[in-house]
Amino acid sequence: MHGLIIAFFVVLAGAVATTAIAEQSVPGDFLYPLKVSVNEPMLNAGAFTDEANAAWAIRQMERRFEEAEHSALGSGLTAEIGAELTARIRTDLENSAAYIARTAHTDPYTAAQFQSRVEALLAVHGTILSAVIEEIEDEEQKEQARMIHATLAQAISEQDAVRRGIVAQVAEHTKADGLTGAETARTAGNNLAQRLRQVRGSLNRFSYSLDPGTIAAIDDEIAQAGSFHAQGRTQMLTGSTTEAFASFHTGLRHIQFAHELLLLAQRGMRIEPHATKAMKKQDDASVSGTDPLLLDLGTRTL
Repeated sequence: MHGLIIAFFVVLAGAVATTAIAEQSVPGDFLYPLKVSVNEPMLNAGAFTDEANAAWAIRQMERRFEEAEHSALGSGLTAEIGAELTARIRTDLENSAAYIARTAHTDPYTAAQFQSRVEALLAVHGTILSAVIEEIEDEEQKEQARMIHATLAQAISEQDAVRRGIVAQVAEHTKADGLTGAETARTAGNNLAQRLRQVRGSLNRFSYSLDPGTIAAIDDEIAQAGSFHAQGRTQMLTGSTTEAFASFHTGLRHIQFAHELLLLAQRGMRIEPHATKAMKKQDDASVSGTDPLLLDLGTRTL
C-alpha cells in the first residue's frame, strides 16, 4: 500500500510538471495540444459569468498573438501552423466580441474597458508582428506572418462598429441610472486620473529594468493621456461636458495602451517610440479630444 501511495504521488508530480512545461509550448511543439486542449479549459473552468468569459477570451487571444510572434521569430511558422494560428485568433476574436456584447447588456462600463483592452492589444501586437515580418528572411514564413497580420488588421478595422454598440448600451444605462452630464463626465475624469497614477507608479517601479527607448514610448502614451485629462478638466470648467467626456475617454484609451506596452516590456519586449505611432493610426483622428464615437456617446448621454 505504501508503494502505491508513493507511485500515485510520483505520477501526479509528473502530470503537474508536464502541464507546466506545456504552458511554454507553441504550435508545432509536442505538448502544444495539451496546452490548448487541457490547460486552457482548466484555466477557464471557474468562469461562470459573461465578464469572466470575456476576460478569458481576451487573454486567450493575447496568448495566440504571443505564439504567432514567437513562431515567426523562430523557424516554426509553416503553412499548417500559420493556418492553425489564424483560425484560433479568429475564434478568440469572435468569442471575445460575443462575451463583451453580452456583458454590455448588464454592465456596459466593464464592457467598454474590455473593448479598450482589445483595441490596445490589436494595435500593439499588430505592430510587433509588422516589425517581425521585416526581419523574416524565409518567404514561406513571411507569407504566413502576413496572413496572421492581415487577420489583426481586419479586426482593427471592425472595432468602430463594435464600439458603437457599446456606446449605445452605455448611453442607455447612464440615462436609466439618472446621472447628470456633469456627473458622468466627472466619473470618467476620476477614472482617468486613477489610471494615470497607477500606470505612472508601475512605470516608476520597473523603469530600472527597461531600456530608454521603451521608457520613452510608454512615457509618450502617459503624456498624451495626461494631456487629454487636462483638456477635459478645462472643458468641464467651461461647461462643455460633452467634449470633456470625450476627452477623458480618449485619455483612457491612451493610458490603456500605455499599460499594455508596459506589460509587454516587462516580458522582455523592446519598444521604440516611433513604433507606437504606427500602432495607433486609428487614434490619429482623435488627437483633439473629439473622437466622433465618444462625442456621439457624450451627446446621447449628456
